[in-house]
Amino acid sequence: MLKPRKRLTRKEIKRDRFIATVSKVLAFIQRNSKRFAIATAVVLVAVVAIMAVRQHRKAREVQSIEALGEAQTAKWAGKTEEALKLYQRVTQQFGGTRGAGEACVALGNLYFEKGDVKKAKAAFQEYLSRYNNDPILIYTAWSGIAACLEQEGDYLEAAQRYKSFADRHQNSPWAARALWDAARCFRLAGKLQEAKMALQEIIDFYPNSPLSYRAKSEEKMLE
Repeated sequence: MLKPRKRLTRKEIKRDRFIATVSKVLAFIQRNSKRFAIATAVVLVAVVAIMAVRQHRKAREVQSIEALGEAQTAKWAGKTEEALKLYQRVTQQFGGTRGAGEACVALGNLYFEKGDVKKAKAAFQEYLSRYNNDPILIYTAWSGIAACLEQEGDYLEAAQRYKSFADRHQNSPWAARALWDAARCFRLAGKLQEAKMALQEIIDFYPNSPLSYRAKSEEKMLE
């Protein structure tokens, strides 16, 4: 006598469904093995390419720092013209690297020392436009442009440049200094009210800055 078929449990039903799904997947892979092989090869090529690019970038970073070191050595030795050429080579051959960014700022400083404010401004602006990724260099380039404007006698534009740095980088350790320079240039431009406002910002927002006490004294002198 035949026994009645045993009823499957939920666990057994789920297991059977899983086995059926796996079987379908395996069958699909077997039918499309060539496609999967090609896809795998493409992925491997992409991974190798990414690794190669990263390795190349690391190598360029190292080379840029080495080239930057040569330029700095020439500068410290007092060989200004040679240093200028070496810094220019770093920016041209290793664009996009940290070394090239530092070279831009170094070029700006050298041109400023030589009195070529036009080229100095261009070098500082190149750093801000293309790199702009280091707090110290950002302030150096920003204030460098303002200093160039001072040399050109455009005190109002210089003041606004200093002020804009402080406005955009309120948490910078150089924000108070930028406001101090802004106040000085506003005063030279005959904008005494704007000078007072810049000094007041130092007092209000940077009370622990060494410039805060000086700002109070300077503000009284402008009254």
